[in-house]
Amino acid sequence: MYVAKMLKSLTLVILLVLIMPLAASGEEPAGRGEEVVISLEPEEVKKIEELPQIEVVAVPEETPTSTIIKKEEIDLGYYQTLSGAFEDQAGVDLTRQSLLGRNNRQVSIRGLDESRSQINLNGRSIKSTGVMGGYYVDWSMIPLQDIERVEIIRGAQSAAYGDTLGGVINIITSKGSKVPKVALDASYGSWDTQTYRFSHSYGFGPVLYAVGAGHGKSSGYLRNNYVDRWDVNGSLTVECPWDLSLTVAARYSALENGMIVENRDYLPFFRPNEPRGDYNYLGGPGLAFIGGAKNFGDNSHVFNQRTELDFSILKKLGTGEVELKYFFNQESRLDKFYALDDRNKLICQRGAGCDDTWGWNFKCRQTINNFPWLDKVPVSFGLEGIYNGYGGSAYEFIDPTYFRVLPTDGSGIKNAAKLQSGYVDTTLPLATFMELYLGLRYDNYVASPNINPDSKLFVYGINKDGLVPKSTLT
Repeated sequence: MYVAKMLKSLTLVILLVLIMPLAASGEEPAGRGEEVVISLEPEEVKKIEELPQIEVVAVPEETPTSTIIKKEEIDLGYYQTLSGAFEDQAGVDLTRQSLLGRNNRQVSIRGLDESRSQINLNGRSIKSTGVMGGYYVDWSMIPLQDIERVEIIRGAQSAAYGDTLGGVINIITSKGSKVPKVALDASYGSWDTQTYRFSHSYGFGPVLYAVGAGHGKSSGYLRNNYVDRWDVNGSLTVECPWDLSLTVAARYSALENGMIVENRDYLPFFRPNEPRGDYNYLGGPGLAFIGGAKNFGDNSHVFNQRTELDFSILKKLGTGEVELKYFFNQESRLDKFYALDDRNKLICQRGAGCDDTWGWNFKCRQTINNFPWLDKVPVSFGLEGIYNGYGGSAYEFIDPTYFRVLPTDGSGIKNAAKLQSGYVDTTLPLATFMELYLGLRYDNYVASPNINPDSKLFVYGINKDGLVPKSTLT
């Protein structure tokens, strides 16, 4: 009953948002009915035709709690992955084990990692799922050459984002352009770290496109922490009549990353010429090795492949625009463990479906003109659904002499967690130096019952609702 009342309230607010812009846009434009004739001489027409094309791109303004990182800063920087671009940002901390490779919970905003922040790509979440994905963002699989800009929002600001105690990182990818653009980038650094990037965008009439490719590799700082990465990306935008545009984008990344081998003085096969450090599987679930010499060693690695697809429809409507998006993520991982006492001896091989997620969102942004006492007031509302899943794990080879407990296959769940949300918000300009933000967000979270792959215990499902009001005076 309580949830039904919340949904009715949210529906009423959304209907008001839809009606108010239509009423505000019913004014007669100034000068209607008057015929204006402009005549130009041939020379003047020729001058107008020779004017170069001008591309206008809207970029959000920075606020005291937000930062915009532009494409030029990323291209000219020394960054090997996107997370490296956050190194000099206030309130953002990094924990890394390599410049190019994977790492669990790598970026923190105001002390809170990705599990308590929102990481969005073109307005939708890119956080992985379940034990197989580790609930972290694999920053190494985001191609730098495909990024147009990044917005960092610190703290819980807007009702448009849920679960944002730390903040929000919005990643906007490149689209086609009216004028041709080409970029080439190469870098070389310590531990034989190399990166190469290429991007190009252009268009023909109403069809705009952008393509890119990148490659990076490194021998790594820690023991067996080598990286070899390839990625490609592309997008196609068609500008249709009636102020409508359609965009389809795709990204593919492949990464081979060595698993960090524990290197301590008291351990067998210790290497004094390499840094001391602890091991890292780079993915789950964990394995019960006997220990000592009966452990995984050099040459052990993971091979990840990730594919992302995005479809969007953007339509100018009333005093603003509406946008509908659909997305799909899929990531697979192949783990190969080699013996510590023989780097050429394979002791375990398994495949895992890290991520099998899809979702959609709808957003409407309008501006109410001539609002009493406030002039122009922006209003927006949105609905979204995110359905996280994973594909389970399958062991293709096991040498039982290296394990205390033999691992077993794990099943996947298509829609392991479902998040369905809606929000409405507005900003009221109270004065030239002051504005009031008001927002309301509803979330429904459903988690399917499952078997924990580590403890083998049954985990009950969850079905929770939440209604969160937000208000900020700046």
